[in-house]
Amino acid sequence: MKRFLLLACLSGLLSLGCAAQPAATNVPEAIRVEVTGKKNGRPLLLVPGYVAPGEVWREIAAELGRRYQCHVVTLAGTGGMAPLTVAPGASYYATYARALAAYVQQHHLQKPVLVAHQTGGMMALRAATDFPELFGGLILLEALPAPFAVHNPRLTPDSLKLPAREQLLSRLVSMAQGTFLQQQQMFISTWATDTLQQRRLLGWAAQADRTTWANIVYESMTTDLRPALPRLQVPVLLLGIWVAGKAVKPDLTHAQVQPLFERQLAGAGAGGEVRLHDTAREFIMLDDPRWTLTNIEQYLAAHPSKR
Repeated sequence: MKRFLLLACLSGLLSLGCAAQPAATNVPEAIRVEVTGKKNGRPLLLVPGYVAPGEVWREIAAELGRRYQCHVVTLAGTGGMAPLTVAPGASYYATYARALAAYVQQHHLQKPVLVAHQTGGMMALRAATDFPELFGGLILLEALPAPFAVHNPRLTPDSLKLPAREQLLSRLVSMAQGTFLQQQQMFISTWATDTLQQRRLLGWAAQADRTTWANIVYESMTTDLRPALPRLQVPVLLLGIWVAGKAVKPDLTHAQVQPLFERQLAGAGAGGEVRLHDTAREFIMLDDPRWTLTNIEQYLAAHPSKR
């Protein structure tokens, strides 16, 4: 699986309680939320992956807003937001997950559905397993509980030869901006097929805080949320892609990837389903918004709000 953040950084850099309450995360500092759509509609939390701001959901939110209330999230460190201050070695995923949970509680949202992309999907999955009583659904786009273990379910972070977090952080943050953007350009065809969308993505990458990016990249390589999956109280729909992986494995097929993704969700407490797009790249919502919308709406219809 060619994941956006891992591809963007690994190639250039590595070669050198269910009932718990959210901690006192400063929500305005961690996330910014724009509310659009139907005033009293079923609430949806649209979470982007790092490095895209909430704008990545613009087209999707405009359509969903006809029937639902959309809470479009931008993560600190993207979209012009100041980066989040996190203690050394602390989990960015857990910090953002607490912010999402705190936002739901503070705004008295009734069982919102999480719709989240890539690393934002891992943050949403963390929120839904740490605070399962708060959420009414979970739709993941190109997000897995343990990305490093896709091909080998027995693999653990300890068994991988990974650089120290400090080493990765230093290399990414100190890299000249031109070099950094050249590296992202190398993988642009795996992000989206349309050149206009590619330019949007590169622009967002140029704005994103690189310290946050490096920490999230490292955490994505070392996080395994599979043990937490039984705590989920809602079914999971995973919308994924596979064709970008042919750049690494030319003989890769849909039939090969489908069971790998399904295996990742095998422990989901309320069940999980995987649907793969056959031509889209990492940013599915940009490459094929109609397919993305259809699948989201099918999930929402199949799992109505329970108040």
